[in-house]
This record gives sequence, C-alpha cells and structure tokens, in this order.
Amino acid sequence: MFHLQHRLSYLILSLLVLLIFGMWGAIGQGSLYLSAYSGKLYDANVLWLSQRGTVEQEFVANYPGLSQIDVFIKWQNTPPDKTAVSFYLRETCDTENNLNAQQATYPSGEINGRTFYSFSFPPQGESINQKYCFILKSEMPDDEKNLIGVLASSADVYPEGRVFYQPPPSSKIGSDNVSALTPLSDSSFEHRLFLPIVLATTPNYESIDIAFQLHYEGWHLETVRVFFMHLVGYKPYIWGSPWFYTILVMVYVSGVTIFIGKTLQESL
Repeated sequence: MFHLQHRLSYLILSLLVLLIFGMWGAIGQGSLYLSAYSGKLYDANVLWLSQRGTVEQEFVANYPGLSQIDVFIKWQNTPPDKTAVSFYLRETCDTENNLNAQQATYPSGEINGRTFYSFSFPPQGESINQKYCFILKSEMPDDEKNLIGVLASSADVYPEGRVFYQPPPSSKIGSDNVSALTPLSDSSFEHRLFLPIVLATTPNYESIDIAFQLHYEGWHLETVRVFFMHLVGYKPYIWGSPWFYTILVMVYVSGVTIFIGKTLQESL
C-alpha cells in the first residue's frame, strides 16, 4: 500500500508537469502574438503602385523580435504570373537608412480571400513598443494596365501609426478614388468602452491605414510577459490586475490536479 501511494504521487506529479508544459506550449504559439490589421475595414480603398508610386506606413511593434511583415494586395485586373514589390524597413519614414531591404516576386498566399506578400528579416531584438516604418514600391511602368495595389481602410483604424501615399502620376490607375494623404494630427485619440473588458478607439476619418500583419520571434519569456501586460491593459477593476489571472491559473492547475488524483484513486 505504501509503494502504491508513492507510485500514485509520482503519477500525479508527472501529469501535473505535463499539464504545465502543455499550457506553456500553448502560450508559446507564434500565432498568439500575431499583430493583425487586415480585417474587412481594410477593403475600402486601394493604393496603387508603379515606378513612381510609394506607400509608407508607420507602425508600432507590440512584442520583441519583430521578424516578418505581411502586406495585403490586389491587382487592377487579372493577376499576372509575377509582380515584383520592393520592401524597405526603417526606423522612421524620414530616414534613408534601411534596417532591411528586399524584393518579393510572388505572393505568399491568401487569408480569407485576401492575397498578401510576406517580407521576412532578422528579428529586431529590442522591438517592444518601438515605432518603425515600412515602404512599398513597385517596378511596374506607369502605363501598365494591370497595376498592383495595397489594400487600405476608409478611416484611421490604426492610431499607432500614420500612412503616407505618393500616387503614380498616370491616370490609368483604376476607378478607385484615392488621393494623397496628409499626416495625422498629434491630438489624443478618443476611446469608447463597449464591454467591461474591451476598449476600442473611435475611428478618425481624416486619414486611412493599409492592411498588414506583424510576426515576432523574440525571447519566449519576454514575449509571454509582454502578452500578459497587454492582457490586463485598459481593463477596469480586477480584470486589470495581473494577480487575478495568476490566481485563475493556480486554481485551474490545482483543480485539474485534484481531479486527476481522485480519478486515479478510484480506479486503483
């Protein structure tokens, strides 16, 4: 009986360790830290590119190790076999020094019917809350009848950055009515509270943003810490306290451990 109790204790401890590692693995999924700004709000406008058309988007990285940016695009008519898009990552849109420069010829895939290009680069280690700028250009001639365009919104739905658009001078850029954009003002953004734990910004219709996604490959522990800081941000009462979620995890792990122990005791 003594040895049976010891074996039961070891088994419960092993299952508990597996549970903790399983939760750690689930939290460590890269898709959990994907910053996506590519929903239906970003299908209202198209910013066309050519040899003299340029799109510049400021943004703020949420996690360490910024390593990839996806940009959602469409073609004016039928998609060609290949369309080259030049990509430049910089600390600001004003500087000429590139953190990364590359060119993609083929789209990377589709998400919800939206085609996108992926631009991967060495992880930016100190990217938490850092502002960057990426610039998009195309080498297609201005008289091309099938230009490539970047999907954009009809309002400023991304308050952490601003977009600058230099349209090609050619008049053959499709029927979309898109003009050059002006920088956003420095005024503070209003917020609207929809639920006790959800806080959303009120759109600013004086400017727009393009559709893009950010990927991260940072240090795991630091990424998880930042994730939980975002989890408690802008939440009132106990929902804004990290201890609340720590207690929830402890209660969950303890409850699962007790359940496993009682189940094993009844089966032996």
